[in-house]
Amino acid sequence: MKVNFGRISEYVIALCMMIAIILNYFLNINLYYVEPLMIALIMILFVALNKKAVVYTTNILWFAAMAMACISVLYSMNRVSSLQYCVLLIFFCVLLWLCSQPGMDSMHIMNLMAAFCGFHVLVTFIQLILPSFFYSVASHFLSGAALSSNRRFWGYGTYCGLSDNPAPNGFFISIFVIIVFNKMITREKSKKKMIEFILVILSYVMLVLTKKRSFIIYVIIIMITSWYMGLKKNNRKAKYFLLSLILISCVGYLGYRLGIYDLAVEKMLKYFEMGDITNGRMDLWEQSLQYFNLHPVFGVGIRSLTTVMDNDSHNIYVQLLAEVGIFGALIFYTAIFFPFLSCIKHMIQSKTLTGDVFIVTSIQMMFVLYGMTGNPLFDHRFMWIYAVVVGVSVGIVKRTDKRMKESAD
Repeated sequence: MKVNFGRISEYVIALCMMIAIILNYFLNINLYYVEPLMIALIMILFVALNKKAVVYTTNILWFAAMAMACISVLYSMNRVSSLQYCVLLIFFCVLLWLCSQPGMDSMHIMNLMAAFCGFHVLVTFIQLILPSFFYSVASHFLSGAALSSNRRFWGYGTYCGLSDNPAPNGFFISIFVIIVFNKMITREKSKKKMIEFILVILSYVMLVLTKKRSFIIYVIIIMITSWYMGLKKNNRKAKYFLLSLILISCVGYLGYRLGIYDLAVEKMLKYFEMGDITNGRMDLWEQSLQYFNLHPVFGVGIRSLTTVMDNDSHNIYVQLLAEVGIFGALIFYTAIFFPFLSCIKHMIQSKTLTGDVFIVTSIQMMFVLYGMTGNPLFDHRFMWIYAVVVGVSVGIVKRTDKRMKESAD
């Protein structure tokens, strides 16, 4: 009996996504303990099925970035953290490699990702309407410190869901909104469109409850960008305009009713009075660049900045300069932007676009934008998801290019 490599690979990818998005919260596991096991599992899969692996430019770029990070361990100021991050990057490269192989059902993988991220929407909704029930259940799997932190944020009106802080909850809810919205604007069937429309509204309200301003803003930017690209590429302008107008009106009204605009204005005024609208990030960026000036070629070593300045830069592009120097940072920048720009080029050149192209491009845009104010490159959960998205995007672009060449011949 012939074994379907693509189907088995999708099971492994689904397992990785489930661990990163859901299971690590219930099992209280550190993902860097799981990563070596997953590396071994994927390699065994290739060997056992005698699969000839295909390597693309994106794979090579990320392998180069991983090599630079490993070299920086030699002079790192925190070798334990550096080694743990190198294990993450090795796993990232292997998972990306698996996801980029021919034979993957990209839409099926994105649907699974939406289902897992949707679990965070559901949990946040339960936390909103049934807080006593939520905390009685959460007390059985969240650690004492995590539960205490979650309750403290909840007391301030900030919803963390399964996590001890709102950032992971906001990230996964954002991914769910992005996937469902892009499926909605590329779908033909009107019945499912209405269900997806309701899900977008509901999940965006849950996102607002996390009070993660960056995610709230980035998701709006991404939805507008996707809408604009879909408007240009598909011949459903009237439907697009009407649907988008209704969606924007609903989101705007919800923002007004929930007091988001008042809160945003209040915080902006507060930051203007402080003289720093970045909420202290400018100081972190300035400190990081000082270390880059002291070590411009090699940096201080990957994941060492938290040791020398007791904090991350909250900007992956600045932090990479400080940690791996100018040449290492350029390699990382290229690895991040090459697949993203390839997707954008693909969207511009293709006559028709499918939902999976919109989704992987939008999630990469989320990662690129969040990198300016957060640390997605250094969070194991976010990187597991990012590896899947980049790998799937590479596979989509390559398959489409192949079909275009065949049709041209």
